Amino acid sequence: AHQMSWIQDLHDIDPQLFVIWKAKKTPANLSCAKCLEDAVADGVQNVLFLTPQASLAADIALCRDQGIRVLSAGPIPVTGQGRLENTQDEGIVCGMPWRHDAPWKRMENTRQRPAFGSPVFYRRVSGGGASGLLSTWWALWQGLMESAQTLASPVTHAKLNVTRMGPRRLWHATLHLHVEGGATAQIVVTPQPDADRADRLLVGTGGSVSTDTTDTGLHLLDGDGGIQPLEARTPLQEWVRATLNSSSVVPDPQISRWKQLTTSDSLLNAIRRAARHGQTVTLT
Repeated sequence: AHQMSWIQDLHDIDPQLFVIWKAKKTPANLSCAKCLEDAVADGVQNVLFLTPQASLAADIALCRDQGIRVLSAGPIPVTGQGRLENTQDEGIVCGMPWRHDAPWKRMENTRQRPAFGSPVFYRRVSGGGASGLLSTWWALWQGLMESAQTLASPVTHAKLNVTRMGPRRLWHATLHLHVEGGATAQIVVTPQPDADRADRLLVGTGGSVSTDTTDTGLHLLDGDGGIQPLEARTPLQEWVRATLNSSSVVPDPQISRWKQLTTSDSLLNAIRRAARHGQTVTLT
């Protein structure tokens, strides 16, 4: 429901867009359906998955059977749909919206300056844990990809801790990464709904740089002291626009032998184990 404030932007991209919207209150001026079968019709060329759902594997299998290009804003579960080794050949694109985040792009430009030196430590804190297991998985996966790109080194191993909090099963997860060259990263997913905004800290041998979503002009305080978001596109919105307007796929960050995390349930299963046993899970 928190996406209601910006989903209208999709209508500007394509007025004929059909939205799968399961909430009781549907967005105005948009054609909506309760399930994918009701929305897929002759002439449909692309299907965008913007949030993870329990039916994601089955929905993607339906699109593949009908020859529809799949654009997913996160990883795809293998369970129930067979192996997906060659995602591009199968007409599936797993997106990385953080590539379109202006604060991250400024940080990346700073990292490439000689005075910054070599990256030593990276921390990324975002929401995503308020909507359950699958949204936590997507947020951690995005953080994994972003960290590998920011530290400019392949990931070697990691340790994962997960906690489920309160009667609503809010999720809090922390992934500790080690990359070649000795640098480390910490990816934190909090039990808050907005996984599209992230606070970041990057430390190098020559200095440090940080971004804070509450201090970069993205939000202002209203007259009652509450947070009032500005009418600016989120990284997810920018990713949707860029993906629909281009047939090219940006190369994946340096994950090395962790490549399987983009097309398998390895990270998802690790989150389940860490939450179930309440212990640190090592990923190698």
